[in-house]
Amino acid sequence: MAAKMLVIVAAAMMAVSAFGAPVKLDDAERMFNFPCSGRATYKVQIDYLWTGRTHPNAYPANGRFSPTVIASHGKGYTIWTPMGYATKGVQQVAETGHPYTLIDELRAQRFRNVLDRNMTEDETEDGSETVELYIEVQARRPYVSGISMLVPSPDWFTGFDNVNLCDVENGEFLEYYEQNLSVWDAGTDAGEDFLSEDERQRPRDPIVSILGSRFDGIPVGTVKITKMA
Repeated sequence: MAAKMLVIVAAAMMAVSAFGAPVKLDDAERMFNFPCSGRATYKVQIDYLWTGRTHPNAYPANGRFSPTVIASHGKGYTIWTPMGYATKGVQQVAETGHPYTLIDELRAQRFRNVLDRNMTEDETEDGSETVELYIEVQARRPYVSGISMLVPSPDWFTGFDNVNLCDVENGEFLEYYEQNLSVWDAGTDAGEDFLSEDERQRPRDPIVSILGSRFDGIPVGTVKITKMA
């Protein structure tokens, strides 16, 4: 009986994180503390701006963006993140622009880590187009991420990751959020120019920004997230 009590006490004093590592009770409480309540719907407007005029040193002929994928999710899940490694779905988007494997990854996390997802049907006609998508968030899954390939390129993409739409200070969902769009190297193809031949990166590199090194530090657009309801 004493042994059983010790096990119960130990279990009460520890929790398991989303990655399987034990965490202290106060850490676990923070993980499951959701300042916002209910649900909210947002319009995600992406103003792409990548042209020969805006990027005279970094714009290939017929430069454009692949279909844009966005998703809302919890804190313990990421579609992609700086210095992380690309999943197969992110790799496919970054190298080919095709979103199907990524959509499968998001679908597999439905009702676990991912709440909602949305995507545009087609790639943009050029590099200066505005796309709009709608996404729902909730208290447990208030983060939003998105991704789109720069076409053509070896494995370069733009997007935003882990935007928390819950204001933890006042416990309300944000009314508005805006940020510039960087350019990221997925670390899966060793190509160094827009039209480089496919060359597998072995071993894979982590995802890093190449905005400064390849795009003269000039963003390729802006994402504006507005609360609708």
